[in-house]
Amino acid sequence: MDQQQYTTLADVLKQAPDPRKRQGRRHRWLTLLCLIVTALASAQRTPRAIARFLHEHREELFAVLPASVSRLPSDATFRRALALLDVTVLEQALTVFQPPSMPPPEAPARPPDGLQGVAIDGKAIRGVGRDGHPCHLVSLVQPDDAALLDQVEVAHKRDQRSAVAQLLGGRDLTGKVITLDALHTLRSTARQIRAQNGHYLMIVKKNQAALYEYLDMLFTLPAHPADREVWDTVGPLSEKGHGRLETRRLTCGTAHIEDVDWPDVQQVVRRECERIVLKSGKRSCEVTYAMVSLRPAEAGAATVERLWRGHWTIENQVHPVRDVTFGEDAGHAAQGATAHALATLRNALLMLFRHAHWRSIPDALAHYGAAVARAWALIGLEVKT
Repeated sequence: MDQQQYTTLADVLKQAPDPRKRQGRRHRWLTLLCLIVTALASAQRTPRAIARFLHEHREELFAVLPASVSRLPSDATFRRALALLDVTVLEQALTVFQPPSMPPPEAPARPPDGLQGVAIDGKAIRGVGRDGHPCHLVSLVQPDDAALLDQVEVAHKRDQRSAVAQLLGGRDLTGKVITLDALHTLRSTARQIRAQNGHYLMIVKKNQAALYEYLDMLFTLPAHPADREVWDTVGPLSEKGHGRLETRRLTCGTAHIEDVDWPDVQQVVRRECERIVLKSGKRSCEVTYAMVSLRPAEAGAATVERLWRGHWTIENQVHPVRDVTFGEDAGHAAQGATAHALATLRNALLMLFRHAHWRSIPDALAHYGAAVARAWALIGLEVKT
């Protein structure tokens, strides 16, 4: 049976069960959640700021709220709602959230090789961590449009790597290339990806010193015709932005691939990156290695470079926006599920903003913060006229 899809954020919020006892309920659960999201869409960052914003805009809110609503929730009510929210149910509902289609200015071209990269990376919410309440989240992101496919919280006293199996579990990875940074480069993860019909691009850095040195050696050994090695190179590729000039060169091949002790590895990769700060002229060089489960006929150097570049979408378009624009790392609200709940609701808003083709998230927050009715309509709720 096909899983139900939700077309508005309000439909997604309806799936979150009300954890409160019947006695003493003063506000509908859905109304509470919609008010929280309205404030988050208006650049409010904390439960206290959410309550203050809503009370400052009470006249606008009563114009869009049902007539049965005669008073607004307090700061403490919002705190309890966020602490009690069942984030697991909400995350599951967001995986099938498909807002109504709106024609983009320019539809992204499908890769000619047909391979779709999917990035995995973790993030610590530093504000609550500094207060002794660590919250680590591991996300699965589609680089093409920075869409969050899923997110799980790392269990207490475990590291980020332990959450990857849960994040990937039960997924059909056919046609997908899972890209992982050096922290998540594990044999068990490689086996799981291949068992689920997917492929991997696993980055190797000096945190795995023996593997890094072995891959480095493979690229320094002279090639021998009898080995029938296959090599491919792309670059140098130069790109200017953020006050830097970056030049990249990537080489991949099959040098002694049978001797690499890794599940189903088909190619080894070397990537050189030179960065020059244009204002100061400061120069830095980085050499990184990787392993790929795709054969040379399936993915040459250009394809591997595209997948590698796409991996950093999660670092450039998801985590920094939540940290800086939404102020996630500055938050200290750690009661119950609060930190995870706020991160999940921010991800949902990012999805809506990007679906509406906002290029600047600060501009989107300013737009919806200027009128409560705009944010109310963004969620998918009816605005009285």
